[in-house]
Amino acid sequence: ERIGNEDLPFPRYPRVSPDGKRLVATIGPGTRGQLWVFDLTGKSPPFKLTFSDHNVLPAWTPDGKTVVFGRLHTTSKLDANQSKQTLMSIAADGTMLEPQLVESIQIPGATLATVSPDGEFVLYGSTGTRTGLDLFLKPLREKGPSRTWLAEPFNEIDPAFSPDGKWVAYTSNQSGSYEIWIRPFPEPGAPIRVSPNGGRTPIWARNGKELFYQEREKMMSAAVATAPALRVSQPTMLFQ
Repeated sequence: ERIGNEDLPFPRYPRVSPDGKRLVATIGPGTRGQLWVFDLTGKSPPFKLTFSDHNVLPAWTPDGKTVVFGRLHTTSKLDANQSKQTLMSIAADGTMLEPQLVESIQIPGATLATVSPDGEFVLYGSTGTRTGLDLFLKPLREKGPSRTWLAEPFNEIDPAFSPDGKWVAYTSNQSGSYEIWIRPFPEPGAPIRVSPNGGRTPIWARNGKELFYQEREKMMSAAVATAPALRVSQPTMLFQ
């Protein structure tokens, strides 16, 4: 189903709000995208959340009041993959003109962040000291420094909290190619592999029983059971 009546320039990174009534997405040129919020009930017109730089990969806080996103601070001399990057937050109702800084990030390209279901933490990917790209945990309500959550001898990016907050799906190239994996939270125990043929940007179903991800041009789905132990079924293609 199409959202709205007008053509949107390069819409991407759509995320539905926790109550299912709104959608936030990046709209605009490839290196100058802005965040817009759309009312899925059709009662209100869409409105713009950001007005400068390049803003991507939004994530809702559990209460639906805030959007956390990646901002690439571009200049005429730098392209989007070479620019300074920050993790930002902004009120989802459009009452803030300028977002607040959550954390500076050292990573090539944009990074996906995820907010814990209790709203206490944001988990994101950034460059580690000796292990490539790692996952870092930042207190969101109680101000404090980030700490390393997962640092292995390969890259870990694109984290996604499960709805109950007990698991984290993420992308890693530990098998030689980028695949989707799951680890327990808060302490990262042994990983369980989800995708067999490549995968990026995992997203949990709201009931926690399904995990969606991209396999190149395919949107995939894998059933997940967490009791008595974590089990992941063979993924199937939803659409291409």
